[in-house]
Amino acid sequence: MEEKLRATNNHLQSVVDQLRDAQAAMDRDLCDARALQQRLLRERSGQFGDFHISLLLRPAGHIGGDMVGFFPINGQRIGIYALDVSGHGVTAALLTARLAAQLSDSTDQNIALKTTDLGLYDARSPRELLHVLNAQMLDELRTDAYYTMVYADLDLVGGELRLVQAGHPHPVIQRATGEIEWIGAGGLPVGVMKDAVFEELVPQLGPGDRMLIASDGITECETPQGEALGDDGLAGFLRGNTRLEGGALLEALSLHLTEFTGGKHVDDMSAVLIERTARPEVAP
Repeated sequence: MEEKLRATNNHLQSVVDQLRDAQAAMDRDLCDARALQQRLLRERSGQFGDFHISLLLRPAGHIGGDMVGFFPINGQRIGIYALDVSGHGVTAALLTARLAAQLSDSTDQNIALKTTDLGLYDARSPRELLHVLNAQMLDELRTDAYYTMVYADLDLVGGELRLVQAGHPHPVIQRATGEIEWIGAGGLPVGVMKDAVFEELVPQLGPGDRMLIASDGITECETPQGEALGDDGLAGFLRGNTRLEGGALLEALSLHLTEFTGGKHVDDMSAVLIERTARPEVAP
């Protein structure tokens, strides 16, 4: 019996060692996948005339289902997107990588761009792009996954945004006066319904205005007591940090959320910040 028990213990120890080695290999692979996913953000900020765009991407685990980015359409227009794939595992990360490639700087691969009759590149309207992506999810990929998204076509001259909200949290505009405006009515996520209708909005950013597009990992984060940040909490943060700009504002938001949650983030966090430079005051 002692010999059998010793043999059983040795076998169990061998199995435990194998599982430990397998777990270590998985952790290394996930760390590599995390680094690769972060590199999908080729640029975390960009200056385009009077406009500055800043990005935040913080997965809750090794890899996540959030992605944010921007790309040039032409000399006076920029495409901007924020998306959140359902789930947090490998499937979500793979779909996120595919979408990031389809919305990249490459004019040949970018699904948001099309060629005109004159052979020039132009962009699909935000509504048209969302219909194309929705059909792709339902007809080509045929997966149970879906994703929320905000896509905007920004006119750098007039400050006009042609924007579609597909199930993503409401973008928030903070005017130069400090006033807060919530944009959109919600909309359906991408990949849920074949005949989904996506409403196109046209907000305007004036000098000194800024827009924040945040994922639900920000608005729905909770204190240890279960109190959610919500729209009011995010608006309060913006009102209290009017002097911060660009990456500094997003880093302050990340720190604020860490303190708010007690360091326990259960969802990915991502955000896009679009700021328009204020006109300098003219002395009388």
